[in-house]
Amino acid sequence: MHDSAMRFGVAANNIANTNTPGYVPQRGVPSRDQGNIAQIAASPKANSSFASTAALVGMPGVHLPSAFVDLKTAEASYKASLTVLTAAQEMSRVLVNQSR
Repeated sequence: MHDSAMRFGVAANNIANTNTPGYVPQRGVPSRDQGNIAQIAASPKANSSFASTAALVGMPGVHLPSAFVDLKTAEASYKASLTVLTAAQEMSRVLVNQSR
């Protein structure tokens, strides 16, 4: 869930800074050294020709359609993780109640 929340925040930050001069888009990077905690790094797409020539780009390097897809993907991942946790809690509750 932490990774999903981090990716959501990074995507939202990229969208919010679309018109900020000199802003370098960020991306969430899973870190194996620290478990599943994501780190923030500069996006490798920041200077790509695709990003700078796309129709919906506010500044070179920020590709809004990709940022919105990242945002929705992170949201869906977070909701899926929350659903799994809720189901696990419910199963635990049922098992505890049955053992009484």
